[in-house]
Amino acid sequence: MGDEIRHRDSELRASYEMQRIEGHTVHCCMVCQYRSSNIGHVESHVRTHTGEKPFSCPHFGQRFTRKESAELHILRVHVARKCRK
Repeated sequence: MGDEIRHRDSELRASYEMQRIEGHTVHCCMVCQYRSSNIGHVESHVRTHTGEKPFSCPHFGQRFTRKESAELHILRVHVARKCRK
């Protein structure tokens, strides 16, 4: 499993590049024109092209592109449901 994660990480990194523009570090998507100084934003953006969904719901296995989306799903669907019972 560790090799699989490293392989996905290297594929993700191959999908964007780092540039220095006027003294600022900017990460650029290799597929489209998206740019950001925040590498996390670019990594999340690249998943729109790759279709990768690395975060999953531990209850149903539904998959998400962003960790925050998975956490919000768990709160809204699973935690809220337990509170209503």
